[in-house]
Amino acid sequence: MKKILAILLAGTLAVSSMAVASAGTAPKRGDVNLDGKVDIVDATTIQNICADLGNYSAEQMTAADADNDGKVIISDATFIQEIVAGLIDPDATEPKELDPAEVYAKGNTASFNFSAELLKSCAKSGKNTFVSPFSVMAALSMTSNGANGTTLEEMEKTLGADRDTLNAYFKAYPTYLEYPDWTTPYYEDKLNYETWEYEKVKVVPATLEIANSLWYNNNGRNVKLNPAFVKDALDYYNSEVFAAPFTPETCDALNGWVNEKTHEMIPEILDEINPDALMYLANAIAFEGDWGKPYDKRYDVREGTFTDDNGKQTTVELMSSTEGTYIGDGDYADGFMKYYKGYNYAFAALLPKEGVKLSDYINSLTGERLKNALKPDTKTYDYVNAYIPKFKQEYDTSLKTNLITMGMPTAFAEGQADFNRMIEYSPDGSPWIGDVLHKTFIDVNETGTSAAAVTVVEIEAPTATPDPPKPPKTITIRLNRPFVYMIVNTKTNTPVFIGAMETMGE
Repeated sequence: MKKILAILLAGTLAVSSMAVASAGTAPKRGDVNLDGKVDIVDATTIQNICADLGNYSAEQMTAADADNDGKVIISDATFIQEIVAGLIDPDATEPKELDPAEVYAKGNTASFNFSAELLKSCAKSGKNTFVSPFSVMAALSMTSNGANGTTLEEMEKTLGADRDTLNAYFKAYPTYLEYPDWTTPYYEDKLNYETWEYEKVKVVPATLEIANSLWYNNNGRNVKLNPAFVKDALDYYNSEVFAAPFTPETCDALNGWVNEKTHEMIPEILDEINPDALMYLANAIAFEGDWGKPYDKRYDVREGTFTDDNGKQTTVELMSSTEGTYIGDGDYADGFMKYYKGYNYAFAALLPKEGVKLSDYINSLTGERLKNALKPDTKTYDYVNAYIPKFKQEYDTSLKTNLITMGMPTAFAEGQADFNRMIEYSPDGSPWIGDVLHKTFIDVNETGTSAAAVTVVEIEAPTATPDPPKPPKTITIRLNRPFVYMIVNTKTNTPVFIGAMETMGE
């Protein structure tokens, strides 16, 4: 009896739909009953087609191929359900193939702009700052795959590029770290300070390791993640995915992941886990690099004085060397780069000109100026007598207020945020970002630099040619007063880390 009724219903729908079709043109994608709208009835009709219940016109069969894959199968019904839920725009054009060179250029521009704005937002007079714009951008870009509407528009504007470009940029970023010249290892002589003899040591180029993860709270609530959102996290960010109730044990597991991925430089990111949170999205990076020209602690390290902008003086150990790469920001700052082994990364410093306070310099900085400042300048100075203080620093902050100020308030607003592309079904409304936690670590010494960063996005939901040689020109730059510093990927020439050293000994 049920089968007979279904056949009769399907037949009735087919006849009435054909009448509507005759008055129109080509059917709308997904509008199987040809009534001018796409709704759950169309999904049911596709299910009937798949069950071979009833007869359907050519127009209806064209509309029933909702996902345009050339056949009508049950996934078309699912596709329409996603349209009804607002997860898919049926009129949207297929994403165009992005040009890798364009992705590289746009991604780098976004990185420079975001680096400058994040530093300006976080820097506080008299306080040290050290953030990873790369880590924050990666975590937020991964999160943006769940956003729609105004929420997405604000995130894209703040991050400096559209979502497709950001996805492609972070997917391709590991290729920007590849240096084929290092496939064959070689060795160098290194002094053993215990035996005072030189030993053959394998040269290991500086490395940056990147990891992403998605932690989903499967505590039984009536909320289901959208598989397309999870697929984006896997495809573009090579993310690990974990599902578990948000208990203290899960908090320990997430912190354990952070500790492992940051090479134990950052033991934890959460003091406690929010049991009602829907999800945490995490990015962790770990940088390890020995100097290309290491310091000899017998001759290159001397006691010096660091004077902050308020006149406070602190005794520090200054490491001295002669570097061949001068960088500068016109009338605002002088600087240099000191390369790590492999020359794929460099420590970069910008020292404001005499009389310019660091806070004023940072507030005037733009992405374009930062980009130009990081270009090696071979005309102004040939060599730099460089002095870097030894230092170790930890930094821990919530970026919620910063990101709201930078232009993405809607993402943090309960009842206004639109992250419906993140979930397949929720009876109580869209999730929102509860907080963005950021933690960094750096240790700069005679050997090299170790640095790490982690960013966690907490998602809440309702309960849920060379010229002739010239005499060398030199400059001496002592980082013995407040300065900006970075760790730069020399292939993209973009900052992976950026900081402001205001004071020493804190």
